[in-house]
Amino acid sequence: MAEVKLMRSAVAMTVLLSLALSTSFSLAQRTVQDLQGILTVKAAVAPPRFVTLRLEKLGAKIMEVVANDGRFVFPDPGSGRYTIVAEAPGFEKTSVDVELPFDQFVTIELTPLRQESRRAETAPLSELRIPESARRQFVAGKKKAEENRCSDAFDHLKKAIRIYAGYGDAHRTMGECYIKLGRPDAAEQELKLALEQVHRPDLHLELAIIYARRGDEPLMVRQIEFYAAEEPPSSFRDRLRLLLERR
Repeated sequence: MAEVKLMRSAVAMTVLLSLALSTSFSLAQRTVQDLQGILTVKAAVAPPRFVTLRLEKLGAKIMEVVANDGRFVFPDPGSGRYTIVAEAPGFEKTSVDVELPFDQFVTIELTPLRQESRRAETAPLSELRIPESARRQFVAGKKKAEENRCSDAFDHLKKAIRIYAGYGDAHRTMGECYIKLGRPDAAEQELKLALEQVHRPDLHLELAIIYARRGDEPLMVRQIEFYAAEEPPSSFRDRLRLLLERR
């Protein structure tokens, strides 16, 4: 498996991403000693694509994982009192106290930062150029994609792109649908098209995960470097930068 090869050959940064990929497996496959949980979002906003979670004991970090699908697992930390600290770009840092073996499954609710609610007031010029008809098709396609109805979503997203060729969000949503359908090559092409337009930095992390699963470490690292260069200051970005420097 690609993850196994990465863990054998890569440095700590690759291990961090492979942990993110490992959370996509069923929680039922974990042992009863694992500390498991899910992430929820307070308020009607899109959930963060990447969340770092630290397990601390008496203020000292025990282990760290990255969740990108709303689930996380700390493998067999042992009995005792712990604190889980969750951090994600655009969200407040959240901490939850747990005690093992009693709290083996935890729900952590993330709260958006206040400035995120004002993003619409500073929309980039490229978004203002998108025709309303293309927006309507994109909104319909995005909704179907979130409902895991990707075949229906493609019809709307392709129409949005035909109306406005530079619709980066439509390309990104198509790429994310291809990921769900297990078509990484098609997903890669759509995400690259999205990168040609104004985009959020975490788009590079989606490509990085595709390359990690493929076992292509140089391309994975390159996308992480792009993310670290574009992302505003945050603890998650700083942690990735530190791992890049240690390579």
